[in-house]
Amino acid sequence: MTNHPKDRHVVAAAIHCGADSIITLNLRHFPVEALRPWDVEAHSPDDFLIHQYHLDRETVTEKLVQQSERHGGLTRLLEIHDKTGPRFAALMRERILK
Repeated sequence: MTNHPKDRHVVAAAIHCGADSIITLNLRHFPVEALRPWDVEAHSPDDFLIHQYHLDRETVTEKLVQQSERHGGLTRLLEIHDKTGPRFAALMRERILK
């Protein structure tokens, strides 16, 4: 494993369980060349959520609305997502809160 020493356990866990992605805010510890041999990719939470939305808009929207009920409403949940997924939050505001 050639990624950052403090995060090698994350790559090991991904390999062990057969994951194809690592979702992290710390992309610099997971360079493409370190993950390529294991056929694993690292994605930011923002990119991951946007990709999931484009794969299945209905399900992502449904789950977001369900989660919002436990977080003080959709506006509040999207404020929370602004911290780690600002483009996703903006997309959801555009699509859901028109």
